[in-house]
Amino acid sequence: IQINAQSDISDPSKSDVLNAGKATINGAELELSAMVTEGLLLSLQYGYLDAGYDKIIDGLGQNVTNNFAFLNAPENSFTLDATYDIAQTPIGLLIANLNYTWQDDKYTTATTNYGEYTIDSYGLLNARLTLDEIPGLRKGTVKASIWGKNMTDEEYTFINAPGFGTYVAWGEPRTTQDFDLVINLPGNRIRILSQELTTRRMLVPPEILLDLLLQPEGDLPVNAIHMDSGFKAELFLLR
Repeated sequence: IQINAQSDISDPSKSDVLNAGKATINGAELELSAMVTEGLLLSLQYGYLDAGYDKIIDGLGQNVTNNFAFLNAPENSFTLDATYDIAQTPIGLLIANLNYTWQDDKYTTATTNYGEYTIDSYGLLNARLTLDEIPGLRKGTVKASIWGKNMTDEEYTFINAPGFGTYVAWGEPRTTQDFDLVINLPGNRIRILSQELTTRRMLVPPEILLDLLLQPEGDLPVNAIHMDSGFKAELFLLR
């Protein structure tokens, strides 16, 4: 196991690479789902993690195990999710979703020589209202959603690190003015989608869309910006 540690806290570009002789990681995961009533689905995902270094010897042969901690390894984390089919309306099936995620505090730097840099525990509540099974469209091809993130306006950080006098990055505040349109589009129609966007002054070359399908990072967004108004739409190619 190799550990990257800063040798000079005032210069983030400098780091040491140490070999950790031994580490132990124990964990467990739990997933539960229940159809409580017709149309109401509840689910729980819980994770437990106990990670630590057993032995680290520095270049001088000294045992410095107590000066290091596992990065980004919260002891506890969980997600609660509730999805409810509200009603079948003349314009489609209305679905509500509430999602709450929580994680313990965690270390953000491997070495504790210059202090313990951590992200405090926090939880986020998100909500989504979706219109599915829209009349006139094939089932599963198009759905529209409005959603909000961080509905309780929780203040939290996702970066806390030394360097340049210590820097902290805060998470996004409550966001409630977002709209999603999900289209189940076969791969052979991506070029047609690009052409349609072009006629509406939103340039997204098909080569970019096709390249994203091959990326290992997962579902990545493409920004489609309207050249006249500046309006931006994020396109996610869901696999």
